[in-house]
Amino acid sequence: MVKIVGIGGSLRSSSYSQQALEIVAERVEAIGAEVEILDLRTLKLPFCNGEKEPVASLGIPGNFLQKGSN
Repeated sequence: MVKIVGIGGSLRSSSYSQQALEIVAERVEAIGAEVEILDLRTLKLPFCNGEKEPVASLGIPGNFLQKGSN
């Protein structure tokens, strides 16, 4: 039997990639594979969450984010 681990890493609550991962998992299970989905949102890992953290708090110099800066 084939065993597959799918890793979902998006922090968005309605993540398209997480939804796609779940659809793929269902389809490969239907043809006999064993699938486990590892949803990184459920773990206590130090992620950068762009929805909740302003860019300034990430320690990125402001000029780095400007187009064409060197």
